[in-house]
Amino acid sequence: MTHHRPHLSKPLFRLLRHNIPGAQISGYILAGLIGMAIVVIALQFFSDLNTPVSSGDTEAPTRFITLSKKVKPLSAGDNGFTPSEIDQLRAQAPVRRADGFVASQFNVTGALELAGRGFSTYMFFESVPDSYLDIEPRGWDFDPLNPRAEVPVILPRDYLALYNFGFAPARGYPRISEDIIQALPLSVIISGSGRQIELPARIAGFSSRINTIAVPQSFMQWANDTFAPGEEPLPERLIAEIDADAGDWASDYAAARDYEIAGAEDPSGAISAILAIVTSLTVSVGAVISLLSFFILLLIVRLMLERSALMLRKLITLGYSVSDLSRPYCALVCAINLAVWLLTVALNFIARSQWLGDMREMGLGGASPLFPLFIGLAIAVVLSLLCSVAVVRTMRRIRAPRD
Repeated sequence: MTHHRPHLSKPLFRLLRHNIPGAQISGYILAGLIGMAIVVIALQFFSDLNTPVSSGDTEAPTRFITLSKKVKPLSAGDNGFTPSEIDQLRAQAPVRRADGFVASQFNVTGALELAGRGFSTYMFFESVPDSYLDIEPRGWDFDPLNPRAEVPVILPRDYLALYNFGFAPARGYPRISEDIIQALPLSVIISGSGRQIELPARIAGFSSRINTIAVPQSFMQWANDTFAPGEEPLPERLIAEIDADAGDWASDYAAARDYEIAGAEDPSGAISAILAIVTSLTVSVGAVISLLSFFILLLIVRLMLERSALMLRKLITLGYSVSDLSRPYCALVCAINLAVWLLTVALNFIARSQWLGDMREMGLGGASPLFPLFIGLAIAVVLSLLCSVAVVRTMRRIRAPRD
C-alpha cells in the first residue's frame, strides 16, 4: 500500500504568509537595489563612454595636432614646410588629412573700443580650410566687392582667458564674456605694397582647436593678392587630423624630424584611466552594499525558519524531506532577487537615458547594455544560491532534534 503525503503547498503557504516580515524584506530590496544599481549603472556609464557609436555615418574618433619646425638661434632662413614634407605627413597611416596654415603677408592693426576706452594693437592673421574649424561661425565669408563687407575673425579661447585673468585685472579693465566681446565694435587696418585700407570686423567666435587669429580663406586670398602680390611663402605650420587611437605616434613622428608639436597628448587616454579607477571604486562600493544586503536577507530567512520551526518539524515527521520544505523558501529568495534585478534593469535604462543623448553628439554611447545587466543578473543568481544553501543548512538543523 502506497503512503500518500498530504499536499504541501497549503501549510507552507500559511507559514510563509504569516511569517514573512514585510518591512525587513522591503529593506532588503532597497539595500539590494542600491548595491546592484551602483554596480550596473557604473559599468554601463563606463562602457558607453569608451564605445563609439557604430553606424555607417559615424567615423572613428579623431584628434588634431599642429606641427611647426623648431626655430634655430638667430636663424633667418625659411622655416616653412616643403610640398614633399607635407605629402610625407599625409602618407602616414594615422593621418586622415593635413594642410598648411596660410599666413598674412601684409601688416595688420586691430582697433577695439571697450568701456569707453579705445586701444589698438598689431595683429596677424592666418587661415585654414573651414573643415578644420571646431565651430560654425555665422557669416564665415568675405566678399571684397561688397562695400559693407565685414572681416569675420575667430580668436583662440585662451586669448580671452589671458585677457580676463591677466591683462584686465592689471590695467583695471572690466572682464568680458564671449557674448559681450562679439558685440564690441572692431576694425582692422591692413597695409602693404604702398596701399592701406580700414575695414570693419567682428569677432565671429572662439576656438579651442585653432590657436591663431583665424580669418576666412576668401579674405586671406584677396588680402594677400592685393597687399602682397607675388609672395607665396611656404606654410610654417601644419594642421593634421589623426586617429584618436594613434597613441604616441605624433610625438615620435615630430621628434624624429625635429618638429615642434601641439595637441600631441591624447586627453582621452588620461581621462579613461581616471574613469577606470573611479568606476572600479564605485563598483567596489556597490559590491560591498550587495554583500551587506545578502546578510540582511540571510538573517530574514533564518528568522522566518526559526519562527516556523515547530510546524516544520511536524511536517518532517509526516515524511516530508528537507528539500521539499526548503523549496518554497528558496523560491521566495529567488523571487526577491529577481525583483531586485528587474528594478535594476529599469533604473539602468532610466539613468542611461540621461546621458545617452549628450554622448551620441560626441559619437559615443554605442555600448550594449547586455554586459552590465548580465553582471547584475549574476549577482542575483550568486546571492540566491548562497541564500538557498543557507536555507537548506538551517532546515537540517531544525530537523536534527527529531533524528
